[in-house]
Amino acid sequence: MLPLVIIPARGGSKGIPHKNIKELGGKPLIYYAIDAARKFTTDDNICVSTDDDNIIKVVEDYGLKVPFKRPEYLATDNAGTNGVLLHALDFYERKGNHYDMVVLLQATSPFCRAEDVIEATKLYDDSIDMVTSVMPAKCNPYYDGFEDNAEGLLTISKGDGTIERRQDAPRVWQQNGAVYVINPEQLKSKGLAGMNRVRKYVMDEIHSVDLDNMLDWKIAEIMLKDNMRKYIISEIASIREALVAINSITHDGESLIVVNVDQQMVGSLTDGDIRRGLIAGAELTDPISKIMHRDFKFIKQEDYDVAHLKSFRDRRIMFIPILDAENHVVDVVNLQKFKSKLPIDAVLMAGGKGERLRPLTEKTPKPLLEVGGKCIIDHNVDRLISYGIQHVNVTVNYLGEQLEKHFTTPRDGVQVRTFREPKFFGTIGSIKFVDTFYNDTVLVMNSDLFTNINYEDFFLHFQMHDAEMSVAAVPYNISIELGILDLDGRNIKGLIEKPKYNYYANAGIYLIKKRALAEIPEDTFFHATHLVEKLIVQGKKVIRYPLNGTWIDIGTHQEYERAKELVKHLK
Repeated sequence: MLPLVIIPARGGSKGIPHKNIKELGGKPLIYYAIDAARKFTTDDNICVSTDDDNIIKVVEDYGLKVPFKRPEYLATDNAGTNGVLLHALDFYERKGNHYDMVVLLQATSPFCRAEDVIEATKLYDDSIDMVTSVMPAKCNPYYDGFEDNAEGLLTISKGDGTIERRQDAPRVWQQNGAVYVINPEQLKSKGLAGMNRVRKYVMDEIHSVDLDNMLDWKIAEIMLKDNMRKYIISEIASIREALVAINSITHDGESLIVVNVDQQMVGSLTDGDIRRGLIAGAELTDPISKIMHRDFKFIKQEDYDVAHLKSFRDRRIMFIPILDAENHVVDVVNLQKFKSKLPIDAVLMAGGKGERLRPLTEKTPKPLLEVGGKCIIDHNVDRLISYGIQHVNVTVNYLGEQLEKHFTTPRDGVQVRTFREPKFFGTIGSIKFVDTFYNDTVLVMNSDLFTNINYEDFFLHFQMHDAEMSVAAVPYNISIELGILDLDGRNIKGLIEKPKYNYYANAGIYLIKKRALAEIPEDTFFHATHLVEKLIVQGKKVIRYPLNGTWIDIGTHQEYERAKELVKHLK
């Protein structure tokens, strides 16, 4: 069946200003719905319906064309979803496109997955009006749902009031607002309000989070960091539910974070805890609070830094919750998946022509040349991400459209952003085109390097010395196979036989305080070395970081061949 996916995104949000393009987990909220839709169908069948020019720009920057601007009468506070859906459906039908189903995805449900969309559509056929996503209702009218009676006293909403345990009450559901699979003919004939032949698709509470106010947003931020929602489970969940959850993270550390109703961490749970609990007599229907581990390891948010994180890794503690003062989980660091979690932004310079590598670079930008079956720039981007860097930017110029297309799709949850410099601005001048930096430290590097630099050690060294800028440097040795005269004018003071001179050369990798970027002029050719000299003149601290490991500047055919050989041994 051919679907039309509609993502409504009105600009006038009151509860959360600019909600649809507000960044959650490092990317605009609406991108989550687009990502889910793209795993389900092609861009031609995805329609973002919006009245807001800023939303249009953000969506189209993500590579998705917005087909129209929603008319004003459908953009008011009183405009309903029904009219928005009919307007979009009519737009496509007038173009001759006819769809078997309308799939409504809400941008405010960021944890809704592509598999949720796919599974919901499997339940649909044209004999029904709609499939809607639901979750177990928080309030059960047979157990804890009450109404006022004629005397103004509370009485149970349904049933006779004799049910003493929630698990004995009939199951009831509430819509979570994430996914609707709608019969287009029924939508046109009787609208959403008139639909009564409705099937349910059940989602859990975690993936049902709907963002309506800033409290919801805060909870989402807590849950989203490092994809941490998959690690969180309620203390009232059953052991059976915990087994299912642990099975989904088998390769991520096999540990769950147990929270109470206020989203505070109260325990941890591993498959070992479950095995021991079952052996001791626990039942699969028992709550996990009965078997969870209460003496868990964590880092308080106020104590968290990279050095503290490294100390946990040195003790082989690889799964680390980060808690605020009230024990809410604000982050989860999984050191089995990432080497570290560095609070830096990265900028890779990829605007050069790579002329010394012609003819290879006549139609392909040098960063996209392959080494070991992988583009040069991807080696660098993937290594940055492996150190937990969430904000990666690339400046492009020569054949820039290829690089822009290359980074359309996120990798490991990180959307690499590209910025076009209108002409070549040197080895750091193009950084002025990057519109936002999220951290106080910025890493700048050439995109055509081939290196196994330890970014964590680089950052800790920079932090320890409290420098304004650090230059990664590689050993450079010169041997002279002659006897060198040691002169005082024309007089010979002595002879130096075959001397060796040891230097450090600029590796083209820099850590810079964000404030120092203000010293880079706008729209001006400017090298990183110019910034080094400028900061030194100002009396600012500029240091050297010794890079001990693999480093190749792929500028010539010889260096390119050397990199292709070394990739076999690079870790």
